[in-house]
Order: sequence, then structure tokens, then C-alpha cells
Amino acid sequence: MKGILFTEPLFHQVVCGEKTQTRRIINPQPEGAVIPVVKAIDGELFLDDNSKTVIGKHGYTSSEHGYFEPRYKPGEKLYLKEPYHIDSGNEVLYKYAKAPAVRKCLKWQNKLFMPAKFARYFIEITGVRMERLQDISNGDCLKEGIFKTDLTDGKGWDHYDWINRSAPVSGWNINPRSAYASLIDSIGGKGTWDRNPYVFVYDFKLTNKTSETK
Repeated sequence: MKGILFTEPLFHQVVCGEKTQTRRIINPQPEGAVIPVVKAIDGELFLDDNSKTVIGKHGYTSSEHGYFEPRYKPGEKLYLKEPYHIDSGNEVLYKYAKAPAVRKCLKWQNKLFMPAKFARYFIEITGVRMERLQDISNGDCLKEGIFKTDLTDGKGWDHYDWINRSAPVSGWNINPRSAYASLIDSIGGKGTWDRNPYVFVYDFKLTNKTSETK
């Protein structure tokens, strides 16, 4: 089973059902226009008959532009990776379930290497498509975890910065897309939004979860 990584604030939004979509930058980037022609999923992503590879727009062959395969496929179940610690009694503890004071007392294993057997949460991919990053709609921004916030200077849009989910990051944004641009730059590095790379867009649903009492 494959795992998937989120920043901590987005991890909590996934678990709460507030985030149901994620964009992952395609690497290497396709050359030229890439809207395939073979088979459609959700009206936008076109895959071959085996639902494995994305093909170029104008009948490009693999020798010219290569194939672009999404890492995750519709119907695939993934586990959420998170930092963990195994105590002397072989109990698995989870950093994202602990208060800051407790976190400092333990040595946490890198979430990148978390095995599936320790996972608490799982998602199922329900849709996949390819698009440019800046093609995101205001509605999809909300699926990505953007929320409306009331500030002293009026209503705006933002994303969370910390585990308590009470601290907006970038302040007032005029619309969800502006807030998402700030979010993606915080994840992918400054300038990610302006580069407007091709991304795979994954829709997903939370399939089950276990107790957070550990």
C-alpha cells in the first residue's frame, strides 16, 4: 500500500474531512500542451485503456514526449504518513496527536519512512486529472483546505498555519485562489504559483480512522 504526505495543518484538515483534494506537481514537466485524447476520467484527465498513463494532446507518441503516469489511481487506497514513536512497551505514539510540551520529550521517526502497519488514517482516490496549477477554481480551493476568515478589515480567505488551526497564515486574501497561491508557495517554495506547472489533481475521501487517544 502506498502512503501520502501532507503538512501537519493539511493532515488535520484531511482527517476532519475539510480537505478532499490535493495537487501534486508532475516531475518532469510535460513539454507543450498536454490534454490527452484516449480515455477520459472526470471529463478532464485522459488515460490509456489500462488507466495507467497520460498521453500528449496532439497524438504525440511516447518517443516524442513520453508518458505521464499519475502516482495514484482512482479506487486506490492510501495511508496517511505522520511522525511516530514506539515506546518501551511497543505502543505506537503519534506526534500529531500530542501537545507541544509532550512532543519535545520524545524522539519522533521521520514520517517519510512510516510503514503502513502503523497508519491511523486512510483515504481512497476518487478522481484524477491533469491541469495547470493556475487552472484551479475557487470551488477547488475550498476542497484544498482554503477557508473564509473574518478579520478586522473585512472578510477574506486563508489557510491554517498550525495544529490548533486558529492562526491564518497570509492574512486577508481577496478570493480563495489568492489564498491557495500563498498555500502552494509555502509548500513548494516561493514562485511555485507563478511558474504555473502541470499538476495531477487527486480527489479523495477519508475511508476510516482510528482513535486519537494513543
